[in-house]
Amino acid sequence: QREFITEVAKQTLQLKNITKIGSFIDIIKENVTTNIKNWSTIKDYVAYAVDFNTENIQTASIPGEADYYNKLSFFIYNKKETDKIVKAFKENKILAFPTDTVYGVGVRMGIDNLKRLKQIKNRMETKPIPVMCANVKQIEQIACVNENIKNIIQNFLPGALTLVLPVKDLPEEFTNGLSTIAIRIPDEPFLLKVIEALETPLFVTSANQSGSHTSLTYEDAKKQLPDLDGIVHGTCKELEASTILDCINMKILRKGPISMEDIQNVLK
Repeated sequence: QREFITEVAKQTLQLKNITKIGSFIDIIKENVTTNIKNWSTIKDYVAYAVDFNTENIQTASIPGEADYYNKLSFFIYNKKETDKIVKAFKENKILAFPTDTVYGVGVRMGIDNLKRLKQIKNRMETKPIPVMCANVKQIEQIACVNENIKNIIQNFLPGALTLVLPVKDLPEEFTNGLSTIAIRIPDEPFLLKVIEALETPLFVTSANQSGSHTSLTYEDAKKQLPDLDGIVHGTCKELEASTILDCINMKILRKGPISMEDIQNVLK
């Protein structure tokens, strides 16, 4: 069934005059009406259209088709559309996206944005959200970094290591009043490009419902977080959450791809 849908999407997008989602949906409905029992929304078809990405139909205008538009308010991007992704974040949209570890969900730093992100994940209000930066300069803007930490950053970041650092002067809502903040630089080129263009870090956490399993795929992230403003279609690299290092007490808070032994070796 999945292969059938994929093939239909492929063939549909070969038609050069298909520029509106409404037209795309009509063709899909004609061709696969009896084959869509396990496909919950039209958005699934648009996801496959983006996968083959010959036309940018997911954000096309649909005059007179308000119902279609409402169903497709969940926008789908691909990694090449960094300008559109940056624009969405600047508009305070909450997006899910593939990273070098697992699927993440993020939003531009802001108190109201943070509250909404926690609501979408059903995350406890008292539990802080980590931050994703593009470079050391951004880290130093929000956290205290000594020479040991700089050495760790130089050796492991970008990469699958989250650092818990003393926080600088940020609104206490950002850290739930804690004196520390968790920060990572992802090893994912499109994401680094986006964060650099924003000139500000993002609140980023795993793209799942709190307490549920980690999302490793586009399909799982979309299923677990249906109230997103959008999602970036793609694949993750490690398929394992990052190591979390308490940089004050120098201990591992969550095991991941990078071990304490790896870290100690660069500090000798």
